[in-house]
Amino acid sequence: MSFFIFSCNRGNGYTPELLKVESLINEYPDSAIRILHAFDKNKVNKSKAVRMNYYLLLYQAEDLSDINHISDSVMLKVVNYYEKNNYGDRLMRAYYLLGSAYDNMGDSPEALKYYHKALDLPPKSKSFSISGHVYSKIGYIFGSQNLYDEAILAHKKACENYSAANDSSSIPAALVDLGYAYTSRKKGIVLTCFLQAYPLILKTNNRQWANNIQSECINLLLELKRYDEAHDMLSECKNINNTQTLAIIYSEWT
Repeated sequence: MSFFIFSCNRGNGYTPELLKVESLINEYPDSAIRILHAFDKNKVNKSKAVRMNYYLLLYQAEDLSDINHISDSVMLKVVNYYEKNNYGDRLMRAYYLLGSAYDNMGDSPEALKYYHKALDLPPKSKSFSISGHVYSKIGYIFGSQNLYDEAILAHKKACENYSAANDSSSIPAALVDLGYAYTSRKKGIVLTCFLQAYPLILKTNNRQWANNIQSECINLLLELKRYDEAHDMLSECKNINNTQTLAIIYSEWT
């Protein structure tokens, strides 16, 4: 029975190692990359299904680790394969990653083309988490083109999709992105987004990021004359001896 299951998985491009990568890629992309780099290349070369899934997972893990790709050669092959042999949401991931490669290459029209291909797939071939990534990237493109209404809408959809997927690792950044998209419009909404993101960022143990958002919140509270709340956040900084945030605030208000 176990041999039969393994054979079926090989047909879908899976080996035990790739199944393990799939299970941890969203939460621990760095660990996924290490497993993939140590993967037996003979297995990759012997089976096209395994090879395509290997590269799909590798590029996905590297994308989640902010490793940019500036070539479309590999992902074009992956997209072509999954357009003919789609399993689950793999074609959607391939479209997203090819769009991301074009994004990194500065080709926004081609990037948007593949991002929309990903979003236009039928529901059974989509995932909320990948939809969140796609909308986030679309939001960045629109923001860089000063299309603020479109950017806000895209970042809102990113937040909605991450929430639907219960993707706790992506929600904090999506809230921050949404806040920045509102920067030129409504500071109260910016603050709301940052205040929602701040406790989630603390859970990531990324102290630098938390300090930056905390200082943004305090500055906005002061600008909006919400002095009691600003005082509370400043007191929190003092209580945990957060000299970095205090220094940032001092430099901006003296």
